[in-house]
Order: sequence, then structure tokens, then C-alpha cells
Amino acid sequence: MSMKQLLRGSAFVVLALALLSTGCIGTIRQAAQKTQDSNDLKQIVLTYHMFHDEKSRGPDTVDEFSAWAQQKAPEAAIVIGSIKSGKYVFYMGVRLTTLTDGTVNTVLGYAATTPTAGGLVVMADGSVQTMTAAQFAAAPKPPNGKLSQP
Repeated sequence: MSMKQLLRGSAFVVLALALLSTGCIGTIRQAAQKTQDSNDLKQIVLTYHMFHDEKSRGPDTVDEFSAWAQQKAPEAAIVIGSIKSGKYVFYMGVRLTTLTDGTVNTVLGYAATTPTAGGLVVMADGSVQTMTAAQFAAAPKPPNGKLSQP
């Protein structure tokens, strides 16, 4: 085998490895983003429960929720800003103790793209699930909750 053939073969292997690693990096980034979004939703719902425990109701508005969190749970206030930015949608004003379908079955918040493309959903009990758009449409929602985003 000539040196030219060897270099050409080595270049092909390097190119193939580069293409494979680029695909892997994208997959790793997607998985990391999904984990971060899941953690954000869990932090928001935990703070929602803390608010509810103190006031016997869910926050009426995102502004009320954010102001309360800045004083009582400052580490969560930044993540709650993701509701204001439209990344996540939550039901405001929910009385968790009166949910007829139970907290484990009732949607409390979700990634903004979930209704159309499927995605992460946080239930009123704090668990996070991945749902298709059809599953999300069929899932129980709080009967008297007001959406944080239209």
C-alpha cells in the first residue's frame, strides 16, 4: 500500500469519526436539555406546593408566584422566570386539595410546545412525564386553573 493510499484511508476514517461524533454530541445535548427541563419543572412545582402549603391555594398570577418565590425560595425565582418567558406554561390559582382526578393524574404545568408536538408535562403531584400531543390533550387539567400563557 502506498503512502498516498494510506493517507487517503486515514483521512476517510477521521472524517467518518468526526461525522459520528457530531451526531452523538447532538444527541447528548438533547438529552442534557431534557434533563434540565425536567429539573426546572420539578423545581417550579415544588415551589408551587410550598406556596400552596402556606396560602392554601396556588398563586393567582406568575407575578405573584415570582414575588413570593424571591422572598421564600430565591433559588427557584430564576426558574419561575421561564414561565414569564413562555418556555413553560402552568395553571395558576389551583387548589391542589380539591383536584377531583387526584394530583397524580392532573396536569399542573408543561413545556410550551407540548400541546402541539408532545413533550414534558409536570403533574400536580410533582412527577414529570413525557407525553405525546394526543396524550396531553386527553390528560385531566385543573378545572378552575388559569393558564399562565395563552
